[in-house]
Amino acid sequence: MPPGSRPPGHPGQPPRVNPAEQSTDFIPPAPEPIQREPALLTHREPDPDDDVVAQQFSDGLPDDADADDVDLSAEEARRLRKKKIWRRIRRTCYVLFALGIITPVAAFFIAYQFVEVKSPDAVIAEQNKTVPIYYSDGTTLFTQLSAADGGNRQMVAANDIPQDFKNALVAAEDKSFYSNNGFSMWSVARSVWFQVTGTGVGGGSGLTQQYVKKATGNDDPTYTRKFIELVQAYKMSQTYDKNDILAAYANIVYFGRGAYGIGAAAQAYYGKQVNELTKQECAQLAGMVQLPGRFKDMDYVKYRYEYTIGRMKDDGYATPEEAAAEWPKPKDWEDTKVGALNGPKRMIQERVIEELDDEKISLDDAYRKGYKITLSIDKDAQAAAEKAVHDQMDDEPKNLHTSLVAINPETGGIVAYYGGEEGTGLDWAQALQQPGSSFKPFDLVAALRKGIGLGVRYSSLGPYTAQGLKINNAQTHYDCDPECTIREAMRESINTTFSAMVLEDVGTSAVAQAAHDAGIPEEIKGKKTLVGENGGPPDINIAIGGGKTLVRTVDMAAAYATFAADGIKRAPTFVQKVEDPTTGGLALNRDTKPAEPAFDKTDSTKNADIARTVTESLVTGPDRWNIELDGGKRQAAAKTGTQQCDSSACAPRDNSKAWTVGYTKEVSTAVCVCADGTEAIKDKARQPISGGGLPGKVWQQFMNDYLKGKPKSTFPKVTKAIGQSKDTPLSTPPSSSSNPPSSSSGSSVPSVPPSDDHGRPGHDDDDSSVPPSGPSSSKSNERCTDWPRCEIEGSGGPTPPGRGGEQNNLTGVNGGGGGLPDGRIEGQ
Repeated sequence: MPPGSRPPGHPGQPPRVNPAEQSTDFIPPAPEPIQREPALLTHREPDPDDDVVAQQFSDGLPDDADADDVDLSAEEARRLRKKKIWRRIRRTCYVLFALGIITPVAAFFIAYQFVEVKSPDAVIAEQNKTVPIYYSDGTTLFTQLSAADGGNRQMVAANDIPQDFKNALVAAEDKSFYSNNGFSMWSVARSVWFQVTGTGVGGGSGLTQQYVKKATGNDDPTYTRKFIELVQAYKMSQTYDKNDILAAYANIVYFGRGAYGIGAAAQAYYGKQVNELTKQECAQLAGMVQLPGRFKDMDYVKYRYEYTIGRMKDDGYATPEEAAAEWPKPKDWEDTKVGALNGPKRMIQERVIEELDDEKISLDDAYRKGYKITLSIDKDAQAAAEKAVHDQMDDEPKNLHTSLVAINPETGGIVAYYGGEEGTGLDWAQALQQPGSSFKPFDLVAALRKGIGLGVRYSSLGPYTAQGLKINNAQTHYDCDPECTIREAMRESINTTFSAMVLEDVGTSAVAQAAHDAGIPEEIKGKKTLVGENGGPPDINIAIGGGKTLVRTVDMAAAYATFAADGIKRAPTFVQKVEDPTTGGLALNRDTKPAEPAFDKTDSTKNADIARTVTESLVTGPDRWNIELDGGKRQAAAKTGTQQCDSSACAPRDNSKAWTVGYTKEVSTAVCVCADGTEAIKDKARQPISGGGLPGKVWQQFMNDYLKGKPKSTFPKVTKAIGQSKDTPLSTPPSSSSNPPSSSSGSSVPSVPPSDDHGRPGHDDDDSSVPPSGPSSSKSNERCTDWPRCEIEGSGGPTPPGRGGEQNNLTGVNGGGGGLPDGRIEGQ
């Protein structure tokens, strides 16, 4: 356009501008919609409050969006925070999952570089530590235990161990041994599951792990120990040949019978060298490594053989014919065992080992750590016990067996123990036998619990007929006839009086319970005690300690100790404490042994008064049977017991068991004399032995010797008399010429209300199945001069010579003389 000319356009309007000549302005781009992270279904949670706008907004927010960056409503901010939280949780889980895999693997391989496994030689050296056992003073040595006492501890080379034994061990303990890497993950997982859920039982350790556990001696129930054990087992499986691992395990494992290693086990069970074992014997030995402490239970031993040989058959290690072969029953342990002790102390050693095993203290631990064991056995008391038995019994017939157990009532500790002279064979202090009249104090405990006192009278006439049995007395009449108080009946040991009391007013079950509460175990070796047929209530035999009433000498000493301790019961024990020199602490401490009231758990005064009343009834016993202590200057309580011999080979006057059980405040002692099987017990003059005879003399000498020089204590008096304590008057005056006639009802002492002049409460039908019954006919009141017919029929007559004034005698259809049918003596 020429200079000075006007641009084209209309008047009053701006001139036109050529768009080509106009400058370019950049317009900002339109905002793009926010892209959301693809959402996983697992990250979304349904919300009933969702609305379309909020959901769209939440879906459109980026992962790094912040509430401060945008203008959000409260609902939108809440959703944003929730999304952030889930994102953090998700990432944390990823990290933890990775660490859960990486950490154990890393720990496993790091631990692998440092762990070591001890060789069998090193393990045997540790197992060979000596274990000293001391008397109660803690300084005088009783004996020393050594693993070498169990037999030959020399290593048996892998090639010398029979392949049959190796196969049996694998079949019984670790089926995958040859294929696993020292452990089975399935077995470990199963074991962990059982422990966590409590839904089953079973270990997860294979043979290699078991070796590691034995080698380290670490059996702590921790996951750390288990983890290290797995690492060691894996390293061993990578380092050693499988046959070498089997040989190492076989040389250190405990088989029972004091035998460590296959070499000692072959000798202990079969008296053989290892290379002489049969396939069946190998199966038996391999089966014992699981629970070797049960080697005395022959039912279990046979079960383990059957289990192992069956597994061998299933795994192809034995043919069906070999598996069906006769059980290779091990030899009698007494024929194969060796040890450091002989004589009576040998049995104490055996009982100590059993007690430690019951306390979960194994010989493995004892040998490896060198435990120091202190017993409750008093050196002077043990010497006095052995001397008393020797002095009184050495000149007597050799078929007689004497047992003596003495217990401290204040601790329950056994201070003296004599179970036999040889120290081998049957421990007679553990043998189950009929206690005879020494069981009658438990009748009294049951009566006192029912409010029946010492002054109550019951019939003393014989025979007393009950449950098809005729119960006779050892004498034909007593000064208190025809009805004697319980106090008089205890002193004279009158069978019919106690039988009438138990049958009519107390109940046989109550007597059994009283005995259990005092200290007679309810079960011995898995069998219930003091029960009748099929586990029901005991029959009337229990009133006088006959029939199936079976007890042990050690238990009678413990039960009478409860009386001496004013009704406080403590379990009898041999071990006082076990010291661990590796830690300086105590693996076992009897100072904390529990004690409990025996007869009344809610009333301590009544509990003590029951025990003191029993003592009151027994303090005349030593004088009655001529076994006083220190010439009658030391107070004691005692009861004798004599059980009639019921074998057809015995004469009517013969006895099979004789007891004296008694106590002072310081010690309770039980002595029993018996014979083999069905033999009668007779002294060197061929006279029947009664409780007040040889057993009483042994008891008297031991008590006098042990207590000599010790302070003389007296028993405390009853705080509050129980029931009728004073003697009630006779309902019928005794006749000097004959016994009074029976009542027309057939019972000379009927059950009457509390107000009757017998002083008895009303009848308690504890055993309703047992009908009360007294003397069955007037025949029981006739005098008899024909001995021994009078003893059998109970019709009277003079007391026979050598009888000692008591004998438990039952005749009738329900068990003959009330003993075991075949005259057996039950024991361990």
